[in-house]
Amino acid sequence: MIPSDHAGKPFPPSKCTCRLVLVADGHGLMRPELRRWLDAAVALPFHRHEPLPVEASHRRFYRVHVAEVLEPSAGEREGAPLAGEGASAEKRKVVPRPRLNVDASFVVMESPPSLERNEDFVAMQRLFAAAGLPVPEILAMDLDAGFFLLTDLGERSLEDAYRGPHQDLALELAVTHLARLQGIAPVGVPAYEKSRFQDELHIFVEWFLGGFLQQAPAAGLPAVFKALVANALAQPQCLIHRDYHCRNLLLDPKGRFGIVDFQDALIGPFTYDLA
Repeated sequence: MIPSDHAGKPFPPSKCTCRLVLVADGHGLMRPELRRWLDAAVALPFHRHEPLPVEASHRRFYRVHVAEVLEPSAGEREGAPLAGEGASAEKRKVVPRPRLNVDASFVVMESPPSLERNEDFVAMQRLFAAAGLPVPEILAMDLDAGFFLLTDLGERSLEDAYRGPHQDLALELAVTHLARLQGIAPVGVPAYEKSRFQDELHIFVEWFLGGFLQQAPAAGLPAVFKALVANALAQPQCLIHRDYHCRNLLLDPKGRFGIVDFQDALIGPFTYDLA
C-alpha cells in the first residue's frame, strides 16, 4: 500500500463546528461503518448526506454540506497517530484540514479495496496534484476500509457547461489542461500494452455488438482492430487520463476547472484522450 504523508488524531469537537444540509434526494444510504469513520476517525459528525451518481464502478460518493468549519491550530492539525493504530497509522489515516469557510462542502468516497484500485487512486492524485492539475485533495483516508474524504470540486460538469454561455471557455480549459496532463513525467505509471487494447476492443464486440445491437461482428473487423492497435502503439506516448470526457471534467460558476476519475491513468497514445 502507498503510505500517506500525514497522520494524526481527530479535531477536538470544540474546535470543529459543523452543520450539514441535505441538498437533494439520492440513490442510496451511507453505510453505518462509513458514518462511524467520519464521526470517530475524522471528527466530522453529520446527520444527513446527498448520494451522488456513479458510472460503471463499485465506488459510492456522497456530498456533505458544512455550514461552518473552524480552522484547527497547527498542533491539532499535526496531532499524533490514533490510539491502537500502531505502525499502520501513517498509511491509514490522514487528518482533515478544513479551512474557514461558510457553506463549504466535502465529498466522501467509499471504494471497496477488494474491488477498486485505491492505491492507484492515491498515487495518481499525488501525481496530478504535484503537476498543478485541479484534482480533489485527499483530506482523510483509511485505505484498509476504502474510505476517503475529499475536497469538493463542484457539481457542474462540462456536459452542463456546454448547454450554457460558457461553452467556449469549457472547451478551452479542457484542451489546456489536457496539454498540461500530457506534459507530466509519468514516473512509475504502467504502459497501455497491446494486450489491454485487444481486451478492450473485445469488450466492444461483446457488450455493444453482441449485447446491445445483438449482431455478429463483420468479417473484416479483426483487420480493423489490428490496424487500430498498431496505430495506437506507433503514436508518441504520454500520460493519458483514459476517461477524459465531459462528465469527468468540472467547471464551477466562477470558472474554476476540475478533473476527477483519474485513477486509471496510463502511458498511452497522445490522441487517446482527444477521442
